[in-house]
Amino acid sequence: MRKMQLVLVIGVLIAATAMSFGCRPRTEVRDIVLSEVIHSIFYAPQYVALHKGFFLAEGLNVQLEVAQGADRGAAALLSGSAQVALFGSEAAIYTWQ
Repeated sequence: MRKMQLVLVIGVLIAATAMSFGCRPRTEVRDIVLSEVIHSIFYAPQYVALHKGFFLAEGLNVQLEVAQGADRGAAALLSGSAQVALFGSEAAIYTWQ
């Protein structure tokens, strides 16, 4: 029982320390273009994070763009006009051809 209490206290201290260091707003902000195939309910956590400013708190100014297709999303990623692109595996086939 004593070991379990000690492990619990150490775990709480580690979590509190990690939270105090990880939640500070960053001074340097980096612009990121995120390209998605289409607006979808599957990206709901991303939309919430954008709306609540979670990315900005981590130093990322995320601009969301809709590519309207995996081929266009892959093209944006390869051309450098987007730093992050969300699309399916079919984009590899489009890119190879």
